[in-house]
Amino acid sequence: LCMQYWPEKTSGCYGPIQVEFVSADIDEDIIHRIFRICNMARPQDGYRIVQHLQYIGWPAYRDTPPSKRSLLKVVRRLEKWQEQYDGREGRTVVHCL
Repeated sequence: LCMQYWPEKTSGCYGPIQVEFVSADIDEDIIHRIFRICNMARPQDGYRIVQHLQYIGWPAYRDTPPSKRSLLKVVRRLEKWQEQYDGREGRTVVHCL
């Protein structure tokens, strides 16, 4: 297992980078979080919205996920996000645990 590198229901500063927790929801095998990221050394650049998808339906001891349906749900959620933000400020991090 890896260490948690995101703030849980709070904000955190990592050097000049401020990470603000916006929301989270759990949908079976996916934890979907939204963060707002700002480089405080360059506040004029504004912020970016980051989607964090944590896929918890793939155990570390398995070579493949036990269900292709749940993995496809991750892909669909990612595609929906990309359509919504269309390459603008929205970014994605996918974390399998």
